[in-house]
Amino acid sequence: MMRMTEAEYDALLARQKQAGNVVNKPVSPTLPSGQARYRNEPVIVDGVRYASKKQYTRWCQLQMLEKAGKVSNLRREVPFVLAPAVTINGRNKPPLRYYADAVYVENGREVVEDTKSPVTRKDSLYRAKIHLLKAVLGIDVFET
Repeated sequence: MMRMTEAEYDALLARQKQAGNVVNKPVSPTLPSGQARYRNEPVIVDGVRYASKKQYTRWCQLQMLEKAGKVSNLRREVPFVLAPAVTINGRNKPPLRYYADAVYVENGREVVEDTKSPVTRKDSLYRAKIHLLKAVLGIDVFET
């Protein structure tokens, strides 16, 4: 999966504007410009973007646990396909995916983990995706 930084996105918008394809960044009517929806502060460390300080802190803890031998096969941003790609009204739609913050093996069991604040745990799209993850793939999400 390709991702771009905010600087790359701004550069893309500038190129589109020069070409006459004016595209505006989505702006929330209730939040000041540049403020995240859930007031999280993204963190970029060694070129890797984390959605929040809490997520970055948890990733560091998991890395220490892996070095200590408590967990193994630690992976970040692991995609799970909840529904395959489909064509609706002649338009191709991509597969519906859930991205786990971390997946690792602990005591012989695979753990799928997501770092959430109390507010983001209530997000309806997130709740629907973890519901599908359990219903379709039989996977529980451990929330930290």
